[in-house]
Amino acid sequence: MDNKLCVATIVNRAYQKYIPMFLYFCLKSYPMYGIKLFLTEKIDERYRGIIDRLKELGTIELVENYAKEFPKSMHHELKTLRWLLEVDFFDAYDYIYVGDIDIIICRENESLLDQHLKHCANINLPYSNSVRPNSKRLSGLHFMKKNEYYEKMNGVMRKYRLLLKNGALRYAKNEETLYKMVKESGFLLPEGWFRPHHGLHLHLWRGKKNPLIDGTLKEVGKNIYEEYYGFYKFLTKDVLFREVYNIDQLVELSNMEEYFEK
Repeated sequence: MDNKLCVATIVNRAYQKYIPMFLYFCLKSYPMYGIKLFLTEKIDERYRGIIDRLKELGTIELVENYAKEFPKSMHHELKTLRWLLEVDFFDAYDYIYVGDIDIIICRENESLLDQHLKHCANINLPYSNSVRPNSKRLSGLHFMKKNEYYEKMNGVMRKYRLLLKNGALRYAKNEETLYKMVKESGFLLPEGWFRPHHGLHLHLWRGKKNPLIDGTLKEVGKNIYEEYYGFYKFLTKDVLFREVYNIDQLVELSNMEEYFEK
């Protein structure tokens, strides 16, 4: 089994409800990838059983009560932790992809790993991301070639862990922090725009009339989202999907289905 890539993210208690669906789709799409979730609290007991079932699909690791020593009073303090994950957690992997727990990853013709390795080669950098237009922010979807990336970033990460611990990043936006970290490491910033979602971003359907929907689909490509949705619909026929779905019956899924089926 080829598990060179680890898909990782930070999850607080409010977002634990997305964990079963995230795990299910990621491993149905790419059973060869490992998944490591860093939880700021212990996992809700309601999810332990289904997570054990999902481990039959592939490698799942939970790091519970992660980063208790860091303040997380602000939304961006929590998100900044994504850029500070210690390299020792990824000994078994060559590549790391940090994304969002509320994106359900869907299989693509060109795999997630291959897309980002190609982008790294195109921009001649050991990470794959993009600078948001007219800003000093990288996006929140970040791919790394582990050894080359951490070799230059470890010292910067130590500095920013201390800043976060001391409360100095309380009002700093996490994507701006990542931008600063990359510059301080000596890496160049990427040119051009490459930010595939690799799946359906459920935050678009937290409300039926979310104004973000049309703008986001235009940015990513509505035809691409329709392909993701086709993959989603195919898997809804799976018995294990129904088990996962019935735990919380996420309203985002029914809103999304209504959007695409209208």
